[in-house]
Amino acid sequence: MNNFQRLLDSAREDVARGTKPVARRPRTPDVIEKVLMYLLELDEDGFGDLFAFEQRVIPFFEGSATEYRLECTQAHDEFQALVETKLERFLTKEGWTPTEFYDHLRAELSTMDSLRSEHEHAEDLVRMIHDAFDFDSWAQSMRWSANGLARFDRK
Repeated sequence: MNNFQRLLDSAREDVARGTKPVARRPRTPDVIEKVLMYLLELDEDGFGDLFAFEQRVIPFFEGSATEYRLECTQAHDEFQALVETKLERFLTKEGWTPTEFYDHLRAELSTMDSLRSEHEHAEDLVRMIHDAFDFDSWAQSMRWSANGLARFDRK
């Protein structure tokens, strides 16, 4: 019997015995708190690109018009993509897929025990994500920042 045949037979035996488990990073139990802290301490993970992004688009939000320019909507889409990419990388590092994380977050919010810290962090995280991913909330925040900077520059 040649070497290739031996390897093939060995592989068949392994399959017959069952698949070998693939090593997976252990999940961190307090992932909601970690994600919240990660988003609050943005500068740790090279969030300088978000700062640069904000400086580039903030002029789109100056003024008090009741409607936003098309560039504002495009900027929001770009912002979402930046944050989603960073969040996905962080979750993977913590041993979670985005789907698993969102399921965990939903399950945490469905419990009535609001005394647990993960539950409190889940509520804070949902508010933060809503404010960032809801266009109106995000645009109002950007407009407030843009107009504040404009007032500061005039002084």
